Amino acid sequence: MLLTLALLGCRTESEPSPDLPLNTVGVPAPEREGTTPDFDLGSGLATEDGSTTLFGMSFPLDEQRIAEVDRSGAVAWSYAIPAELQSELSQDGRVPVLGDVVRLDSGNTLFTLSPCGLFEVTPDGEIVWELRDERPSHDVDVLPNGNLLFAATWAAKGEAQIVEITPDGETVWEWTGVETFGEDPVFAGIADEGNAWMHVTSVERLDDDTTRATLRNFNRVIEIAPDGTVAARFALRSRENAKYADTDGTVEGERPHGTDWLDNGVILTATRRPDRVVQVLQGEAIWEYGSSDLGSIRDVDRLPNGNTLIAGHDRIVEVDHTGEIVWQWNVPEMPEDHLKPLMAVSRIAADGLSVDRD
Repeated sequence: MLLTLALLGCRTESEPSPDLPLNTVGVPAPEREGTTPDFDLGSGLATEDGSTTLFGMSFPLDEQRIAEVDRSGAVAWSYAIPAELQSELSQDGRVPVLGDVVRLDSGNTLFTLSPCGLFEVTPDGEIVWELRDERPSHDVDVLPNGNLLFAATWAAKGEAQIVEITPDGETVWEWTGVETFGEDPVFAGIADEGNAWMHVTSVERLDDDTTRATLRNFNRVIEIAPDGTVAARFALRSRENAKYADTDGTVEGERPHGTDWLDNGVILTATRRPDRVVQVLQGEAIWEYGSSDLGSIRDVDRLPNGNTLIAGHDRIVEVDHTGEIVWQWNVPEMPEDHLKPLMAVSRIAADGLSVDRD
């Protein structure tokens, strides 16, 4: 099938944001009301601007779905991942898990289901394009030329960590990182719980063909030149751990996720230990937001109005530059041992298009 992309393209710049105070810490969240499992209800502080919020839920594993909620928390659209896809296993026994969710200009939605592949679904719930590939997971971007750039999150050392493919699945560019990191003792022996080496969590392509990437296990955000050399990097300061690199950056944290690259070299990313969103300029933290209610943060976007949209463990919040919550949505109550249900989140404007676009 032909990928029906009236394409989003990749973002090279974000809207300017207001000056932000240093080290703003989030206030405790209001008592959560939750939602019913069939997504009939929502909760939160609403502002009526016609926008919606799109996200994927990967738990329960046999009931994974994509949802889009309006500012009141009511469900505007929902798509249940087909049972036959949720029951497929990878060659090494991994169960399918929903990853990135992207709204296309056509109104269709592109999503990754690792290890099944990439899928495009219409508003009516029809899959009109799919590409079976075990590698795509946490992030996928549609490029202006129609190709797809994705994070091969669970790749082992020596395998491609970032890949650009055509809609037909032909590889046109890939990066293994072995030449830069393969012999460095800090990185050479890293392997996490899924045997991933870098565990790439986000990717982005610029107009000059530079590729930006977040390497969770290496505690680094980097830029990769077209020839594969690492052109720039930012390292967190993390504790020693056999599964993750021991790094000595100036900003405390580890296992970065969901990086948003802003103007003038500013980086917005989510970290563990501490669990928070941090905005970094020239290696120094200039703003941060954290709340115990968020837990492990999976994605973060700076919105055109200067607010920050955050997907936590089982809760989505939008906060302003002072740390005040201006909107929130809570996942239905889950058992204590549940997996992280939220991965990717994006704001959809009233015209149906993502605000995270050119």
